[in-house]
Amino acid sequence: MFLLITTLFGFHGVISNDTTWSDTAYLTGDVLVEDGVTLIIAPGTVVLYADNCEWDTAWSFNDKEHPRGIKWAIDLIVEGNLKAIGMINDSIYLSEFEGFYGPGNVIFVRGVDSLAYCNITIGLGELGALFGWGYPGMAFSNVEVSISRSLFNDGYGIWGENAIIDVNNTEFRNIYASMYCEYGCAGTGHLLKLEGGDLYLDSCSIFNTDILLGGVIMASNLDSCVVKNTVVKGAHGYGTRDAPPPTGADDAGGCECINCQYVEIVNCTFDLIRGGDGDAGAGVGRHGGDGFGIYFKDCLAGYVIDNYILHIFAGNGGSAYSCGGSGGDAIGIKIRNCSNFSIEGNSISNLSGGQGGSGGDLDGNDGTPRPLLCYNSSPEITRNEFNSKGRYIYIDSTSQPVIGGASDKGNRFLNAVARDYVIYNGSPYDIDATWNFWQTGPDMIDSLIFDYYDDPTKGIVHYDNFTDVEEKESPTQPFALRSNLVKDVLHISLSGSYTQEAVDLALFDASGRRVLSRTIQESQASIDVSGFPRGVYFVSVKIGERQVTKKVVIR
Repeated sequence: MFLLITTLFGFHGVISNDTTWSDTAYLTGDVLVEDGVTLIIAPGTVVLYADNCEWDTAWSFNDKEHPRGIKWAIDLIVEGNLKAIGMINDSIYLSEFEGFYGPGNVIFVRGVDSLAYCNITIGLGELGALFGWGYPGMAFSNVEVSISRSLFNDGYGIWGENAIIDVNNTEFRNIYASMYCEYGCAGTGHLLKLEGGDLYLDSCSIFNTDILLGGVIMASNLDSCVVKNTVVKGAHGYGTRDAPPPTGADDAGGCECINCQYVEIVNCTFDLIRGGDGDAGAGVGRHGGDGFGIYFKDCLAGYVIDNYILHIFAGNGGSAYSCGGSGGDAIGIKIRNCSNFSIEGNSISNLSGGQGGSGGDLDGNDGTPRPLLCYNSSPEITRNEFNSKGRYIYIDSTSQPVIGGASDKGNRFLNAVARDYVIYNGSPYDIDATWNFWQTGPDMIDSLIFDYYDDPTKGIVHYDNFTDVEEKESPTQPFALRSNLVKDVLHISLSGSYTQEAVDLALFDASGRRVLSRTIQESQASIDVSGFPRGVYFVSVKIGERQVTKKVVIR
């Protein structure tokens, strides 16, 4: 039997029986819902925080004045069950909660022994003005949570520990993930943070989020992290003038997954994400924060498919009388220490590194746009579109990804200019980058690839020089060139309708000097290169007005 309370004034303490709040609940202190007890917040209920605590506007901490002063927390702590279900034309409005130190959560739902002890349903609701100074607005531990068709408008985010959280068709606006946590105050730093359990986020919208220390969505130690059909637009890392850490401003990102067993990020948009700006510091400018779309670290397997990552801006370095701070990097996708990953069908565009700050002795370095960073990982990178300056795909010394590699899996590299590196291979491995589409002239492609062609202990990048998608997919494409260097013999295979015609074959060294010429009239040719010095060479195959050039290395 439920106890129905239509208007609740001045309540605080323990709820020991199943209870329903409706109309108005006016709280003057902490409320604890005991284990095994269910609290229902009925449609249209307004939960108000008491105004008996005034701001102390003169308060300061460690000589740093807090601009909003102090307001002590009143928490709704649930060890039993919470149900807050709105109607189509009605909503639940949890209003004017303030948190500071202590447990510091506006709503804290905790399962005592197992997930079966607590089930939380929040649906068709509007949750407004959820504030917690350095703490999440809602926290869940050892519970299963379903939040659907709701609106979070203003306030702080969601934190979970060993929880199963399912959020769908929900909108988050103007969320302050965390503030002023540099003095040991344990904030979330994220709009939605889950440590342990499972996260399923589908068809949600997240707008205008302030971020401390990382991603809007932060998932760590999960069995499964799935984010689908979700928009993250407008996220900003705190600058050092807001909350000065010792080294630099805060990074800001869309989605961050650490040590998860399975990750799936599909059909999402990460837009307008900006790292925080550095300030002058103590004579040495602090560095700007990085901005990133998606970051994976120490994850076992996953898919990143059909996402849009755009308008990623890194923070600027601070200027100082001695040394300027460096600008942050703008990163589309960063993957580190991950296996069994597929990065497919994503569009990454409009990335801008932060500007280095000026200094009397030394200026800070500008940040770099980095659409895809690959550290100690070997993902398949297929059907993506890269349309940003900088280093499009960076491969460290322990990675060996496949970039394209098949006729139906090519990536598109658009608007590359001189001094860009579309593919930067810092590994000892050869990289398969055939069957990609380059929006540039064939003679420029080699300058857009960095590899150690003059070092036999390092790997090279194998590529075809198709210059755009229209040429690659054209049914009139006369041939494709393949090469393989085995036992000092260069094998060349031609295909297509033009293999019946005479083909002019030429070999050039790195200085552009022609070292071999031959005319062939068959589909295959072999060249003995045992007499040529080691180094990089270019094979040119010409039929009529059509020409293909490919780089090879003789070792």
